Amino acid sequence: MLHEEMFDMDFENFFQPCDQELYQLWVNNPAGKKLTSPKINLLGTDEETPCIRTIDDDGRKTETIVIAGRHKGKSSSAPIESDLAILHVKLDAGTCWSHYLPQQHETVILYVRQGSIEVEGVKVPPHYTAYLAKQGSNLEVSSSSTEGADFLLLAGEPLREPVSAQGSMVMNSPAEISIAYADYQQGKMGLPWSEELSDDEWLEHVKKHPSVYRS
Repeated sequence: MLHEEMFDMDFENFFQPCDQELYQLWVNNPAGKKLTSPKINLLGTDEETPCIRTIDDDGRKTETIVIAGRHKGKSSSAPIESDLAILHVKLDAGTCWSHYLPQQHETVILYVRQGSIEVEGVKVPPHYTAYLAKQGSNLEVSSSSTEGADFLLLAGEPLREPVSAQGSMVMNSPAEISIAYADYQQGKMGLPWSEELSDDEWLEHVKKHPSVYRS
């Protein structure tokens, strides 16, 4: 499926400074799921991405947004094809946060966006990525900076399959990569469009040139 990240712009103030951040996460699908129909899910409500908030006796807060998977008995509605969790966590200074890791979640990654955290006495500064060894099932993270911390947790069960990647294509072998690029060049994933199209023109274009990957 061809896609393009586009945002409604305030063209009157186009050249004014704009603070905007985003994460773009790519999750590999199992081999048997790579050619399933493409889907788009817009998430945001508490029912879709639950937010678990706690306040300790000193008024210090923690906040966990369940983007995918589960945390503290709450599940995201984001569709996943393998067992994984993606959590966005915000901690006040001096707080501690915990997460239960199922035995099958052998891959555990922490990315620190703001502040710094400590795991088992090891400090992780801002903009660093920590890859954790699998030891036990209870992960504890503490905020070690005066301004608190903001981080992502990525955890999941390894697929244990060969991986072949080139550009934006991720398959299981170089031969499959070649087929995927051939499909793209033949327009089987849809055809590119001009960014100057109106919404109605874009919808008409997509109807005329749909992806063939439909179940």
